[in-house]
Amino acid sequence: MIYTRRRWSTTGSETRERLVYEFVHSHRLQGWLVLEAASVSYGKATSYLPVIALLKGYFKIQDRDDLREIRAKVTGTLLTLDRALEPTLPALLALLDASVDDAGWQRLDPGQRRQRILDAVKQLLLREAREQPLLLIAGGDEGAGRGARPVSADATGSGAPGPGHSPGDAGGAHRSTSP
Repeated sequence: MIYTRRRWSTTGSETRERLVYEFVHSHRLQGWLVLEAASVSYGKATSYLPVIALLKGYFKIQDRDDLREIRAKVTGTLLTLDRALEPTLPALLALLDASVDDAGWQRLDPGQRRQRILDAVKQLLLREAREQPLLLIAGGDEGAGRGARPVSADATGSGAPGPGHSPGDAGGAHRSTSP
């Protein structure tokens, strides 16, 4: 699960929680962007809440921010990263419940909107991963707590495994590794 010179056993959620905590706070991640999101339990309806929490952390959106501040933070961060990401702006703003003044977005059916949202998040994270190493932590309802699992992406989008994983573990930037 985690690159070390010793073997770690991850038999319980407390051990996994401790390992993820130690890994995230280790010197090995200096210069990495670490984003966290709680996961939704299997068997429950799919929710965007973990992705929204991850994006709020990335864009540094606070609960007290109004719609104007949210739009400014998302637009500024996105366009500073890469102007080529501008077409993803309506999907990201919609996901964050900021008003979307894009007629093309309004005409999309729910399935098309869902696909645009998924594509926008993927494009954003993969583009960011080209700037700096990126570690996504998808965990239990407590965030980086119980059941937290590191997920990483490489700059090509091929889903290179995170530190300590063998090349056979690669499966996609959105894939969680098993504990």
